[in-house]
Amino acid sequence: MKIKTYAEALKFINNTVPKSSSQKFPGEIGLKRTFAALDILDSPQEKLKIIHVAGTSGKGSTCYLTSLGLSSLGFKVGLHLSPHLISLRERFQIFNRRTSGELISKNRFVRYLNEILPAFKEVEQLGYGKLSYFELLVVLAFHVFYKEKVEYAVFEVGMGGLYDATNTIKNGKKVSIITKIGLDHTNILGKNKVEIAAQKAGIIRKGNKLVYIRQEKDVNNIFEKQAKTKQAKTYPVRKGINFTDVRINRQGSKFKFFYPPLIDKKLDVNLGLLGKFQAENASLALTAISILAQQYKFRLEKDKILSAFKKANFPGRFQKISTRGKTIIFDGAHNSQKMQAFIDSLNTIFPGKKFTFLLAFKRGKDYKKMLKIITPLAKQVFLTSFFVHQDTLSYLSVDPKEVENKIKNLNLDISVHKDSIQAFTNFIDCLERDEIGIVTGSLYLIGEIERKISRKERVV
Repeated sequence: MKIKTYAEALKFINNTVPKSSSQKFPGEIGLKRTFAALDILDSPQEKLKIIHVAGTSGKGSTCYLTSLGLSSLGFKVGLHLSPHLISLRERFQIFNRRTSGELISKNRFVRYLNEILPAFKEVEQLGYGKLSYFELLVVLAFHVFYKEKVEYAVFEVGMGGLYDATNTIKNGKKVSIITKIGLDHTNILGKNKVEIAAQKAGIIRKGNKLVYIRQEKDVNNIFEKQAKTKQAKTYPVRKGINFTDVRINRQGSKFKFFYPPLIDKKLDVNLGLLGKFQAENASLALTAISILAQQYKFRLEKDKILSAFKKANFPGRFQKISTRGKTIIFDGAHNSQKMQAFIDSLNTIFPGKKFTFLLAFKRGKDYKKMLKIITPLAKQVFLTSFFVHQDTLSYLSVDPKEVENKIKNLNLDISVHKDSIQAFTNFIDCLERDEIGIVTGSLYLIGEIERKISRKERVV
């Protein structure tokens, strides 16, 4: 079988997920399947310098900022994110000094997919079953970045860590990063933060460097214990010690960063990303880049990194756009921890203001907790739905009528629209010229809307 066009490639990939397993996390068998495919391809993941990022909140931003910082130093960097917003090719981004987050061409995508198709068939013949959607794309990402000769590759964990398909890197020189832990995917990863942290800590391999954000003592202990078992050196990042004086405004975020002996002079960091929580993500990225500079003996040109951070722009994370003369903020917060951080930042930047929200939530998420965080800032709410098929799961949203029932007793103007695009159109129409609208609750909602917004209509 040979795939000839990008459209054929998408059709093949979207039809790869076995129907019987489309609603469950494959666990250990998925990891074994991914290993088997990579072994057939001569283990491209072991030929790359890898930064591997797990956690509940901030993974994507940390991956993006690490890639941005390394590319500002002149390195060619591959970035694999999950999920994608608009194009599947967002999972195979190339960063260098000239461009940030360039998608590989459709022709190259087709070529690389054809190169690894025999491995997929062989894995199935070996008795492992078909690779899932996410497993297939992880294998493809390792292959793409090896073929593209990237100097560093940054990989975001899909779910958990221990059994995630990205956890196939045995290289002792890998730098592992773990962001803040929260209660998400509790039906799969564990019922409390300690159990979830243990899953995330599964990415730590023998001899790794581990960068993690200091949080609850029990969670920190999990990371330190796993690192000790794996003979991995730890670099905890502490709020109030390594990053201090965090301030945000409508232009971005500012803070001071200090991590001796890696960085022994306080840096004034101006970050193009909005949100207090971005200071910890940027601090994790700065620490990881500093470790890599020490490990691979390159010059840490801090002014270049800081200049790149100042221009940072990461879609779907407190992203401000203008469309049809109205200002909209997109944020993909999809659990209570992320939503609280987002709402806290809104309160700081726009004190005393109330907003019109467009909301949709993925099934399985604790949307009731998120609503409790959102509604005190809401004067009007538009509720909608979405459907996507990614990462071995069919992501259906909570019925907006069900959500309406949870807030109908509040003093709010509520509108329900099943179609997200119609909801967005009505949402935009209701906004005053000087009003700011908020779209949040799921990255999948944002991606669905983003695909429909004409580039001619908006200014980022």
